[in-house]
Amino acid sequence: MRHKKIKDVFTIIYKGRQRVGFEVEGIEKYIFLSPGNVKQCTDIGITEVEILIGSTIRPELYKEGEKLPNGKLYESKYPIIKDFWIECSGNKDEMRNLNKSRLINFKTINKAFHFNRNGRDSIGFDVGEDKAIFTNAKSVTSRTQLDISEIHILEGSYISPIYWQKGENVYEGMSHPAELCKKSDVLIKDLRLRLYGKVEEMHERFETTEPNYYTSDNHNSYEPSYDTYGGPHGFDDDTIDTAFEGDADNIWNIL
Repeated sequence: MRHKKIKDVFTIIYKGRQRVGFEVEGIEKYIFLSPGNVKQCTDIGITEVEILIGSTIRPELYKEGEKLPNGKLYESKYPIIKDFWIECSGNKDEMRNLNKSRLINFKTINKAFHFNRNGRDSIGFDVGEDKAIFTNAKSVTSRTQLDISEIHILEGSYISPIYWQKGENVYEGMSHPAELCKKSDVLIKDLRLRLYGKVEEMHERFETTEPNYYTSDNHNSYEPSYDTYGGPHGFDDDTIDTAFEGDADNIWNIL
């Protein structure tokens, strides 16, 4: 198979495994590679794989009945890559310039934490800005397959959320009564999360760089305050200030 043009590049996290997907000219279905394979071949990291759009790839695919590395015979209707070669369209700066409209402004997760209010689990991400990023726990645990007690290992990974804007119908396209977003940049429409590495690598990185985080005196001595807002729906003052910009009326967005 000759080199074929890469028409689109994207990432997915499915059942805890992160993959880079390619839409390739002349191949009907998407093909997928691990971020590690892409990095090794091109020296391009997970946060900017989109710059490979316009480059070419020559994938060698398994054929029907051919033996896979696990000993089983290939019978899938989805293409599985045996080997591949990528030829970049230029150097990194040239590719970034060519695909600048496709690049995503990812932020590094400095801290990942979780909390429970009224039986509902939520997850917060500190990305070094005044406003933390909050989402319901299921949107993260279902795709990463992490237990909520493991969420801290996402520190060092990357996030770039898309928020609903004021007046948009949160339930658009669903058989649900319309409900308009009351405030922009509060309720997440798309999380856009990219992992630092494999789960094992993230565990190792966290244990190496943050050995005392969960046993520090400061962490265990924190006591929430409810004096300012009175604890509506059980949320403390810090959570309302950080997640809802000091406006307790915005709590509806994650209830």
